[in-house]
Amino acid sequence: MIFVRNRDVLLVGLLAFISLSALSFTIHKIVEDARRISPPPTPIAIAPTLVIGAHPEFFGDPHAPFTLVEFGDYQCPPCYYAATRIPSLIQHSKGRLRFVFRNFPIESIHPLAMQAAVVAEVAKRHGKFLLFHDAIYANQISLSSAWLNTLLQSLHLSKIQLQQDESYARRAIAEDVAIAKRCGLTGTPFFLLITPQNRVYRLTNIEQVRNFVPL
Repeated sequence: MIFVRNRDVLLVGLLAFISLSALSFTIHKIVEDARRISPPPTPIAIAPTLVIGAHPEFFGDPHAPFTLVEFGDYQCPPCYYAATRIPSLIQHSKGRLRFVFRNFPIESIHPLAMQAAVVAEVAKRHGKFLLFHDAIYANQISLSSAWLNTLLQSLHLSKIQLQQDESYARRAIAEDVAIAKRCGLTGTPFFLLITPQNRVYRLTNIEQVRNFVPL
């Protein structure tokens, strides 16, 4: 009887492993197929300084020769996927790639996107942008206005300071949106790559970074 139970447990475990392996293979194949059929990167006539922004917060080596810029929405599921891929791309670039996140909250379908963007931008003024950026994406599925307020309160700002920071954050977000539209943004995530020669390319998907940066 004990042997039967153990056998059943092993069988269930084996079936689960096979299912997960098949799912992983399927997802990998979908991503690879999408990368193969995606249009190639397109050059854009815009100054790199405008793409990066006046006060960038860099992920990775701030002096890296290549810069990946994302215009994203904190409630956008594909943006969450990108957030999980970027650390690996930066790590494998061996100091050749840095990343900048800019905001494009689509409030018509993501009601908390603007609030999340404001919270992250306020945190940037206090040296905690990267921490808040990662925390918001990590909690994307369960994101709520109350949770975002609690996250904001963890900065322990005075009422006056908070009002000033929120006003600054909304202006910064408006600037991000304006630049994204100027670059022809059609949806999020929207990726631009800046080369060492200061050329700006629009990427169809994040994996096209490999077309430029040896990984």
